[in-house]
Amino acid sequence: MTRKKVKLTLITNDAARRETYKKRKKQMLKKVEELNTLYGIEACAIVYGHNDLDRARVLAIPLGEWGVQRVVEKLRIMPELERSKKMVNQAGFIGQRILKGNEQVMKLMKDNREKDQSPILSLLNTTKKRIFLRRWNSTINKFTTNNHIC
Repeated sequence: MTRKKVKLTLITNDAARRETYKKRKKQMLKKVEELNTLYGIEACAIVYGHNDLDRARVLAIPLGEWGVQRVVEKLRIMPELERSKKMVNQAGFIGQRILKGNEQVMKLMKDNREKDQSPILSLLNTTKKRIFLRRWNSTINKFTTNNHIC
């Protein structure tokens, strides 16, 4: 069964919003742990929640508070250019997606143009072959009649 697309708007029902927050936070933290385990990298998620319980503390999963401080310190000492090289904000991300979409559209248009021209080209090639064969046959006929070969 497929999932329906979720609209990204504020969930107005408080109970539903809290429950969804808990589930998504758990899923996100699980992904961070998977990144740490599978790729051996130092990744962490800092979650500063919307309710009173999460505001009292910052969740630093899975490295713990000291691990997060170490990762943040590495980020701070990194040169600005290198630090921001792979960072993308929402506008940049949307711009990248638009460029990628435009490239896909251009490729599809090119493929469609080639497919539209393919029958015409094959017809031309067939016509050229027929003309060549007619000329070849007439040349052979001339040769055979002039030399009386049969």
